[in-house]
Amino acid sequence: MNLSTASDGGQMTKCHRAWTYACQFKKFTGNQLIEGAGLNGTGVRRLLRMLLENQRIEVIEKRNNMLESLYRIIDDTPLPTGKRPKSKRPRVQQRLWNVCRMTRNFSYFELRALAEAGESTTRRFVRCLVRSRIIRQLKSEDGEFFRLNVDLGRLHPIPVKGGMRCQNKEKFYPYQEDK
Repeated sequence: MNLSTASDGGQMTKCHRAWTYACQFKKFTGNQLIEGAGLNGTGVRRLLRMLLENQRIEVIEKRNNMLESLYRIIDDTPLPTGKRPKSKRPRVQQRLWNVCRMTRNFSYFELRALAEAGESTTRRFVRCLVRSRIIRQLKSEDGEFFRLNVDLGRLHPIPVKGGMRCQNKEKFYPYQEDK
């Protein structure tokens, strides 16, 4: 029986398919999982390691390698869905925008450090904000710094073709050419 073409509505992962396939036979090899469930060798090895570590299967006949060894099901309860909770940390552009709004005046390095953002990402976002006149670039005796011109609200503006789109007010800020 080949479960790789099973009608599962797209909900069953390959690992779940392989586990269902293995549970039907109680004894199986890694190569049988490859053929029956559509996983590649690396995926089957990873699944077998996880099942062995969690004591869901045991080796009953050790052979040349992991895929040829014979395994037996110990615990046939369904595998967890694997849905991980989303991170609560805002994405990098949102962090950059939050720093812009909180400090109002900032240097490039302060922005980058406070937002914990990479150099190229920070430069690209700042360049878009400057070109669309949402922030302005100023020079002082201490060096270059930026000032927030327009507080667009809580959600960060999104760089789009030709400008920045405000998520809060659904307003478009086109890029301005330097005069």
